[in-house]
Amino acid sequence: MLIQRLIVYLFTCTALLGLASKGAASAKAWQAFSDRFIAQLWEVYPTWATQVGYHQFDHELPAPTDAYRQRQIEFLHALQKDLDAIPAANLALSDQTDRSLVASFISSQLWYLETLKPYEWDPSGYNVGSALAGIIESTKLQHDQKISALTARLRKTPAFYQAAQQSIKVPTLEHLQLAIRQAGGLSSLYQTIEALCKEAQTKPTQQATCLKALKGAAEASDAYRSYLQAYQEENKPFRSFRLGPRLYQRKFELDLQAEQSALNIYAKALARKSELHQQMKPLAAKLHQKYFPDETPPAEDLALIHKVLERLAE
Repeated sequence: MLIQRLIVYLFTCTALLGLASKGAASAKAWQAFSDRFIAQLWEVYPTWATQVGYHQFDHELPAPTDAYRQRQIEFLHALQKDLDAIPAANLALSDQTDRSLVASFISSQLWYLETLKPYEWDPSGYNVGSALAGIIESTKLQHDQKISALTARLRKTPAFYQAAQQSIKVPTLEHLQLAIRQAGGLSSLYQTIEALCKEAQTKPTQQATCLKALKGAAEASDAYRSYLQAYQEENKPFRSFRLGPRLYQRKFELDLQAEQSALNIYAKALARKSELHQQMKPLAAKLHQKYFPDETPPAEDLALIHKVLERLAE
C-alpha cells in the first residue's frame, strides 16, 4: 500500500513538473509573441498608433490601396499562425484573457477585410482628420516634431484620397452624405495646421514646406468631396446601408462579444417596448384630460402617447 502511494505521489509530481515546464515555455513564447505583436501592429496601423499616443510612425499615412489591404491580411494570418502555436491552456489566467483579446482582434479584422469590405461602400471611412488631429493634440511632441510629422502626412494625403476614390465601388447614400460633411469639416483642421506652420518658432524652411504640403492636402480633400458630390448628383447606384441578418449577426458577435445573439436581444427589446407602451397608455390618458380637457383623445394608443409627449416637450 505504501509503495502504491509512493508511486502515485511520484507520478503526480512528475506530471506537475511537466505542466510547470510547459507553462514556463508557453509564458516565454507568449511574451515573445506579445512584444512582436505590439511592435508590428503600430507599423501596420500607424494612424492608430498616433491616436493612442505612440508617435514613432507619425510620418506614415498608408494609402488605402489593394496592396495595403493585402499587407494587413498577410500580417493578420501570420499572427493567427503564431497564436495557434501557443495553447491557451498552458498560459496563466491573465495571459489567457490577453490571448483571447488578440484572437478576437485578428478574427474581427480579417472578417472586415475579407467579408464585410466596408472600404467598398463606406466613403466616410476615408478621413485624414484623426490622423492629423492626433499629432496636433499630442502633449508629448515638441513643436518642430509636430510640424515635421504633419508635413509628412499632408504630403501623403493626395495619394490617400486618390486610393480612396479607386476603392469605392457602390456606396451607401447615408455613408456618402456623411463623408461629404466630414470632408467639408476638414477646413477648420487645416486652418489650425496653417496657424501652427506660421508660428514664430517654426523654421522658415519648415514653414514653406509645411504650407506647400497643406495646400496639396486641402486640394486633395476638396477633390474627394467633389467626387462624392458628383456621384450623388449623377444618380449613380447606391447599396442599402442594411447588412442583412447574416452579416449583421456576425458583426454583432465580433464587435460586442455578447452572450446572447442579436436576434435575442432585439426580441427582448421589442417585448420591453411593448411593456412600456402598456404602462404609458393609462398615464397618457390621464395627462390628456389635464392638458386637453376639451378634446377627444386619439383612439390609437401610440397616437395618444405621442400627442401627450409632444405637449410635455413644449
